[in-house]
Formats: sequence, structure tokens, C-alpha cells
Amino acid sequence: MTIYHALSSKPNRYLAFILTGIGLIGCAEPPQQEGYTEQGGYYVVFETNPSPVVFKEYFDVTVGVYESEKQDVLLDTVDVLIDSTMPEHQHGMNETPTQSINPNGETVASGLQWFMTGTWQMEFYITDTDGDGSTETAFFGMECCEE
Repeated sequence: MTIYHALSSKPNRYLAFILTGIGLIGCAEPPQQEGYTEQGGYYVVFETNPSPVVFKEYFDVTVGVYESEKQDVLLDTVDVLIDSTMPEHQHGMNETPTQSINPNGETVASGLQWFMTGTWQMEFYITDTDGDGSTETAFFGMECCEE
């Protein structure tokens, strides 16, 4: 018996509603996004709050920079600049986010806002503060949003 058939009977529809509401089936939050920088030196993990981003509403981005995809060493020897642009339209946001470091050591950008629907690009500029001062970049495409 499939989960659909098990939950389609009348008594189990209530269970399906409850499971959906707590994220066990359907409508779960999108996963955090992650990947290596273009240059390969850092592993970037980020998430938005709220997730998914709501059209024309302010949101925050929290990002951690790690040595590798194992995510066992959060680096504190980097500065992270967070921005967002629409490459297809060759413009950025109308807002300038503020940045801080949270108690976990992650960088948080607050006050981002997507004012157009379409493909936005989250941009992370990661500068080594303990070595040669080089900057690596990571870009992630995200779709915005339903009006």
C-alpha cells in the first residue's frame, strides 16, 4: 500500500493534514543551499529566513564558511560579504543589507528584499583575513517568488 492510499481514507486524511503541517510529508521547507566557492578553497552553506523568500518582504541570510563539505570546521579567519543580484536584468537590490556575526560564528545579512520575480543570484565574497587577503566567490541561483 502506498502512502497516498494509506492517507486517502477518510480517517487518515486528518493524519495527512497533521503530517503535512509539521513537515513530515509535502510542503517541507526547502533545504539549505551549499557548495564550494568558484575557486574551490571554501565550502559555503547558507539559508534564508524566511524560507522560501517572500516576494517584496525583507529576509535574512545566514552563511557559514567551512574548510570542506564535512562542515566540521567553521572558519573564523574569513570576512564574508553577502549580496544579491538579478544577472539577467543587470541590477541588484534596492536595499543595502546590514551584516553581523551570530553567536555560532556565522555571518548574518539582514534587510535583503527581492522586488521583482525571476532568477536572483545570492553572492558571497569570502576574503581570507589570516593569510594573503585573497577573495573567493560563490554564487547560487534562486527563484523569486510568487506574487
